[in-house]
Amino acid sequence: MDLALVARKPGENFDTYHATFHGSSIYLIGPLVYDQAKYPNLVNGVPGFGQSMYGDNYATVDYQNTGPDGNVFGGTQGTMSVTDLSAYHKDLESYFKAVDTQALSGNGPIPLIYDYVKQSYPTSSGGILFFTGKVIRVTTGTHIAFADINYPLPAATPYTIPSTFINVPDPNNSSIHYFLQGDKGTISNGHIAYLNGTVYTNGPAIAVSGSYTQVTVGAGDFHSIGTIIRQDNTTFRFDQVDNTN
Repeated sequence: MDLALVARKPGENFDTYHATFHGSSIYLIGPLVYDQAKYPNLVNGVPGFGQSMYGDNYATVDYQNTGPDGNVFGGTQGTMSVTDLSAYHKDLESYFKAVDTQALSGNGPIPLIYDYVKQSYPTSSGGILFFTGKVIRVTTGTHIAFADINYPLPAATPYTIPSTFINVPDPNNSSIHYFLQGDKGTISNGHIAYLNGTVYTNGPAIAVSGSYTQVTVGAGDFHSIGTIIRQDNTTFRFDQVDNTN
C-alpha cells in the first residue's frame, strides 16, 4: 500500500506520510532511513525505517524495529486491552533469538521475520484483528509503502559492515551510558560508562543483543537497534542513529 505525502501543518519541519493498511489509518514520520550500501538502487521491497509511526480513528500501532527485515510493526483497530498479544510477542521473541543465534555463529541463512511472525492474530472473541506489516521502498509514488511481512526482500549488494563503537544513554539516568561494540553488523557485548561532567569512567560489563547498519557508506553514521539488560535485570530497547567519528 503506497503512502501519500500529507501537507505540513504550520511550524512543522518534517514530512508525514499516510495510508490505510488492513483497514486502519496509519501515519509514518519521515525521513525514511534504509541501508544504502546494501540496497544502492531503488527497487520494490527495500526495508526501511521511519522516525515514528502512529494511528488515528482508534487505530493503535505497536512500533517495533527488527533486524534485516527493516521496520516491522503491529497494529489493531479498536480497543487494545481486549486483544491477546501473547502469541505475537512469543513469535517475535523466537525471531529475535534466531537472529542472535545466526549472527553469533555466522552459520546458515539470515532468519526472516515472516518465517516466525504471522500476518494476523485474531482474538478468541473474534471482535478485533491484530495485524502486522513492514515499511518498504517502492518504485511508485512517494517511494514509501506498507506491505505484509512476507513481502520478499530484494537481492542485496554484498558488503562488509565496518566495526564501530556505539554509545547508548540510559533513558532513565543521564549519568549512565552503555559503551557497546559492533562487529559485522552484530552488537553482542558492552559495558557501563559512568558520566561525570564530560568524563566517562568504565564500569562492569552488561548483556546486550542487537544489530547495526551503516547509514551511508564511508560515513560515520550508524543505525543501531537492540536490547540492553541493566544490572538490576530490567531491560530497555534502543533505536538510534549516531555518528561514531
